[in-house]
Amino acid sequence: MIHVDSRNKEQRQDVFFYHYGNDKDARDLAYNLQTTFEEKYEIFQKGRGYKGYVDNRGLYMLRKVNPTAVYVELANIRNKSDHIRLMESANRQALANWMFEGLTGIK
Repeated sequence: MIHVDSRNKEQRQDVFFYHYGNDKDARDLAYNLQTTFEEKYEIFQKGRGYKGYVDNRGLYMLRKVNPTAVYVELANIRNKSDHIRLMESANRQALANWMFEGLTGIK
């Protein structure tokens, strides 16, 4: 599941990932996605650092879905820098590529 948050406009956020409960597959997938994003940030956002994280959340969408699921928070739509991450097509494509790599392990 992909989500864009709406927080304080001053709050910039990196991409982060939620899984539910003791689902090892979902937890492993979330950490694989996070690792992929850490690697990509190191290449394409050199020196900026990556503060994305993985967390266990009891979100309805994660609790009530049968297949393995990860909830991906892409950005804070109210923050200008995050907004650019979503609005520029090259940025959206990079996010899609990185998610594909993290989901499939194909680089």
